[in-house]
Amino acid sequence: MFLRAGDLSAIVGDDTVRGRGGPKYSGLWSLVHDSSPASPFQGAYAGLIASAHRGTGPTLERLDGQSARLVRGPCDRNPHTTVRGTYRLVAPHYVDYTYQVEFTSDATLPECQRHGWCSYMNSPLDSSIHFIEDEHWTCLTPLVHGEGATVLPTGLDDDRRHDWERRTGAERFAQQRGFPESFSGKSFDYPFYYGQLHGLVYLLMADVHSDFRFFISPSGGGYSAIPGRTSPAWDFEWLIWNPEPGQTRTLNLRLALFPPCKSALPQQVWAEWTAFSEAFPTRSSS
Repeated sequence: MFLRAGDLSAIVGDDTVRGRGGPKYSGLWSLVHDSSPASPFQGAYAGLIASAHRGTGPTLERLDGQSARLVRGPCDRNPHTTVRGTYRLVAPHYVDYTYQVEFTSDATLPECQRHGWCSYMNSPLDSSIHFIEDEHWTCLTPLVHGEGATVLPTGLDDDRRHDWERRTGAERFAQQRGFPESFSGKSFDYPFYYGQLHGLVYLLMADVHSDFRFFISPSGGGYSAIPGRTSPAWDFEWLIWNPEPGQTRTLNLRLALFPPCKSALPQQVWAEWTAFSEAFPTRSSS
């Protein structure tokens, strides 16, 4: 479905074969800013893909000319949840994304449920993501897939850590299950990060802190238009702690895509974060 608002045009798609990505891609099939002809996503179809929608046959609903929703009811993979992801384009350059998980009344639920998203990025010259740690700007640039990928919240209490995050010493690097479970040694003060590609800033912001994670792979996006390079994956995760039957949990995200003010980019990003956090105040947990 084609959406348009402000400087952005987007296509939201389900996982049918109508899309170029096929059954693995339910999300942003395309996102284009008026100032750049290139989508930030690899193959122009690989943005904000929720793992709960991927390959599960979600239903795509048009809400209006600026918004669409993907809905997946209980299924074999997740028999006790209905998951809704609403994509809304907002002027001047935002995709506001609301993700809701509704648990059935008869569910037997784990202590922690993990929801992940992948975004395969389209050949950035610099694969780094940038964020604030200990009140200073920093960046993460993993060189190898599966090593040093994950950034955890600053000041994270043990009772908000997943099992793998509690490992210490040599155990920190044992029994690693995929690159989302590899310590980078870095943490974020605020739940946002940004990167740059095709003359634009790609900024992702969330309204939860302790239950948010992000992680990147230098090659997760596969091929690159730049000879000898690969494209990165800039991914993230949301942890739902102690879900209860009949409950609905919500995560609010904002993806901002805009040209940088090169002389004052950190200030520009901080202003975007301030506006988002005023509209969607940060919760310590979900």
